[in-house]
Amino acid sequence: EPERMAPCDAEPCHAQERREMGVDDAVDISVDTREEVDSGHDPMRRDRKLRPRKPPPQGPRGRPGNAPSTGDTIPVCAASGEPKEGTAPTWNGKRVPLPMTFKEAVTSEFAPQWQQAMDDHFGGIKKAHCYVEEEVPIAEKTIPGKWVYALKTNANNEVERFKARLVIQGFRQRPGIDYDQVFSPTIRGEQIRLLLALAARYCGKHSADSQHKTREATLTWMIRKADVKDAYYQAAMPEGEEIRFTFPPGYETELTARPGFKIVGRTLKAIPGMKQAGRIW
Repeated sequence: EPERMAPCDAEPCHAQERREMGVDDAVDISVDTREEVDSGHDPMRRDRKLRPRKPPPQGPRGRPGNAPSTGDTIPVCAASGEPKEGTAPTWNGKRVPLPMTFKEAVTSEFAPQWQQAMDDHFGGIKKAHCYVEEEVPIAEKTIPGKWVYALKTNANNEVERFKARLVIQGFRQRPGIDYDQVFSPTIRGEQIRLLLALAARYCGKHSADSQHKTREATLTWMIRKADVKDAYYQAAMPEGEEIRFTFPPGYETELTARPGFKIVGRTLKAIPGMKQAGRIW
């Protein structure tokens, strides 16, 4: 008969692991392990603490969304929607809340300033021939337009200018119908650094040899900065990509619509909010 194997006096593996983890030796390892496994709990698994979920960032008026940026927007209180204390710009010593809709603008304390900003904006884009008025059937689908308001302030957080802009709700545009291509070429950081390096190389006088003697350069490059005001309004719409949009509240049309028709605008130049505006510019 084959020799029977002597019982192993070595310590069970799981008991050794439990001892390394600091479990009392007096506890019956086999019984505890079997009971814990039967109950669905892994004795070797460490309890993990669950971190509380962070609340989503609050946008304007306390609605969920992207947090306000540090540009022209104003930090607002998530509960009331009003600008936070100490951050709202002032006009003649009074805080100026940033309106989100046309109704808020015309019913606020600064309604004359906002109305003047809207009139100036429409006067400018009319002079630039950005759109023409057309009469279309009421059932024809058009893209809504809306007002976007902003404040230009100085270093003392005082309002220098009330700004109002007409934008198109581009998220309502249909691909293949209202737009085709939306890519927009941009400059690379390497190109900017190359131009700065060339300008520094050929700007006026530069070192000619190791003795730091100077001589006049054959080329004189100057660095200048320019800003195009209302850049999108200067880009003409390609033929076949014009879209029709409804005017925002407060706009008085020059044409009068017949029964069953409505007056809309047809874009002749790019308008902010359009998906293809950046590419056209």
